[in-house]
Amino acid sequence: MEWFNSLFLDYFPGYNKFRTVSMTLVIAEVTIPLMAFYGLSLWLGEGVSSVQRKRSWMGASIISLGCLVLVLIAGLLFFPFTSLSGFDAQLPSQFADALRADRRSLFIRDAWRSIFFVLAAAGLLLLYLRKNFNLRWLALLLSVVVLADMVPVNRRYDGIRYVSPSHNEDPFPITTADRMLARDTSYYRVLNATVSPFNDASTSFRHRSVGGYHGAKLRRYQEFIDAYAQNPLFLDILNVKYVIQPSKEYGAVAASNAGAYGPVWFVDSVMWVPNADAELAAVGQVDLRRVAVVDKRYKGVECAVESASPADSISLLTAEPNRMRYSVRCAAPRFAVFSEVFYPKGWVATADGLPIPIVCADYTLRGMWLPAGRYTLDFAFDLPMFHRAKYIDVTCGASMLLWLLLAATLALLKRGKKNREVSVSSLD
Repeated sequence: MEWFNSLFLDYFPGYNKFRTVSMTLVIAEVTIPLMAFYGLSLWLGEGVSSVQRKRSWMGASIISLGCLVLVLIAGLLFFPFTSLSGFDAQLPSQFADALRADRRSLFIRDAWRSIFFVLAAAGLLLLYLRKNFNLRWLALLLSVVVLADMVPVNRRYDGIRYVSPSHNEDPFPITTADRMLARDTSYYRVLNATVSPFNDASTSFRHRSVGGYHGAKLRRYQEFIDAYAQNPLFLDILNVKYVIQPSKEYGAVAASNAGAYGPVWFVDSVMWVPNADAELAAVGQVDLRRVAVVDKRYKGVECAVESASPADSISLLTAEPNRMRYSVRCAAPRFAVFSEVFYPKGWVATADGLPIPIVCADYTLRGMWLPAGRYTLDFAFDLPMFHRAKYIDVTCGASMLLWLLLAATLALLKRGKKNREVSVSSLD
């Protein structure tokens, strides 16, 4: 229902942060049990007469069972039990029919299973109403019913996927390519052609991979991949020094790419383009070793770039995911291109403590006009929102603990007062 999703996407906070629409089901998984236990606490609370309890029990039982029966009937009558992605149409008819039969069987089984647990919980509450056992036994028996419901479901999805700690520490066998790459301690990236490089994250376990997988991809990087993945410059400007290729004899080997530009380089000039489309097109038309392509929206932050000096140099000193350090020496202002994906939020660059603007160069990389001199250039990821979020998280956690302590204290005081009143009345 597109209109329903659009309504929540536009007007409900946090809904647009989910990766897919189905992930919002986690809200129901949390709130429905909370509401159920809250309703149960009200039903068991003081001041509720037995007549009110019987009426609410009957209403809740009829509504719950009625909804389940309606879902079961509607499913059997109207659900096609076919794949929404159209996967069934690609299968032979006998396999597609078997899949639909299995889905139908699973649906019926889970529907009857849900009806059974609703009847079990309703039966326990009815026995409590008739005073067949006290509140403690009710709590114990309801806990057993909940566990009997949840444990098999948990084992269904997670039981067979348990991974031992020893296997989890080294989940991917070492290949011949891994042994070859272990000899090179410089800073570089690899492209793994033995797997789907942009839909597989296993390479990143041991190497700096140019590919990988994430549900939320940077649009510019994805567009650059779509446009130039088959072009050698894709490997060169992203500092892909090795390509892992399949081998019949060794399984996988690492082939060297001599054209890799390295982690950073100076260019002789900057080519201004009017927009992002022109920038993406120009990247494949110039020598990126000598020319940087920059969108004109960055005009105003540039400085005059003079002719290069043979003594000019820039090199990577240290590299971490959130911090990178470079050594710079240039006789005149120069423009440098860094083989790191540009992201406008959070990254801050300083030259011996003085801030320097970062621009997007060659459509997807970081670029920077560097002043003349000899100094250390630092890149650091420092997003103020991240620090604020940490404080908010700590504050909310502490507030919840305080509320729990306060609630427990009030409950103990109330119980103590009630016990004292009972003691006084017994003496009277």
